[in-house]
Amino acid sequence: MIYVKSSHEHFTKDMARELRVLAQRSVGLNDSSLSIQITQTIAQIELLDSQLFETELEIANLVT
Repeated sequence: MIYVKSSHEHFTKDMARELRVLAQRSVGLNDSSLSIQITQTIAQIELLDSQLFETELEIANLVT
Protein backbone atom coordinates (compact mmCIF):
# COMPACT_ATOMS: atom_id res chain seq x y z
CA MET A 1 0.00 0.00 0.00
CA ILE A 2 1.32 3.39 -0.94
CA TYR A 3 0.53 5.07 2.37
CA VAL A 4 2.31 2.30 4.27
CA LYS A 5 5.35 2.62 2.01
CA SER A 6 5.29 6.43 2.05
CA SER A 7 5.00 6.54 5.82
CA HIS A 8 7.79 3.98 6.25
CA GLU A 9 5.23 1.49 7.61
CA HIS A 10 3.97 3.83 10.34
CA PHE A 11 0.42 3.95 8.92
CA THR A 12 -1.98 1.18 7.97
CA LYS A 13 -5.16 1.31 5.90
CA ASP A 14 -7.24 1.41 9.09
CA MET A 15 -5.20 4.31 10.44
CA ALA A 16 -5.65 6.20 7.16
CA ARG A 17 -9.42 5.74 7.37
CA GLU A 18 -9.45 6.83 11.00
CA LEU A 19 -7.45 9.96 10.16
CA ARG A 20 -9.93 10.78 7.38
CA VAL A 21 -12.87 10.47 9.80
CA LEU A 22 -11.12 12.64 12.38
CA ALA A 23 -10.35 15.26 9.73
CA GLN A 24 -13.98 15.30 8.62
CA ARG A 25 -15.14 15.89 12.16
CA SER A 26 -12.65 18.67 12.84
CA VAL A 27 -12.34 20.74 9.66
CA GLY A 28 -13.54 18.60 6.76
CA LEU A 29 -16.78 18.50 4.89
CA ASN A 30 -19.10 15.58 5.31
CA ASP A 31 -19.72 15.21 1.59
CA SER A 32 -20.44 11.59 0.68
CA SER A 33 -19.75 12.10 -3.04
CA LEU A 34 -16.35 13.60 -2.25
CA SER A 35 -15.66 10.78 0.18
CA ILE A 36 -16.46 8.21 -2.50
CA GLN A 37 -14.22 10.01 -4.97
CA ILE A 38 -11.34 10.08 -2.47
CA THR A 39 -11.83 6.39 -1.66
CA GLN A 40 -11.83 5.49 -5.36
CA THR A 41 -8.74 7.61 -5.97
CA ILE A 42 -6.91 5.86 -3.12
CA ALA A 43 -7.92 2.46 -4.55
CA GLN A 44 -6.69 3.52 -7.99
CA ILE A 45 -3.35 4.66 -6.55
CA GLU A 46 -2.99 1.32 -4.74
CA LEU A 47 -3.75 -0.57 -7.97
CA LEU A 48 -1.22 1.47 -9.94
CA ASP A 49 1.37 0.97 -7.21
CA SER A 50 0.80 -2.78 -7.34
CA GLN A 51 1.01 -2.84 -11.14
CA LEU A 52 4.22 -0.82 -11.05
CA PHE A 53 5.75 -3.25 -8.56
CA GLU A 54 4.82 -6.24 -10.75
CA THR A 55 6.17 -4.51 -13.87
CA GLU A 56 9.45 -3.73 -12.12
CA LEU A 57 9.74 -7.41 -11.11
CA GLU A 58 9.15 -8.52 -14.70
CA ILE A 59 11.79 -6.09 -15.96
CA ALA A 60 14.26 -7.31 -13.36
CA ASN A 61 13.61 -10.92 -14.44
CA LEU A 62 14.20 -10.02 -18.08
CA VAL A 63 17.46 -8.25 -17.30
CA THR A 64 18.90 -11.09 -15.21
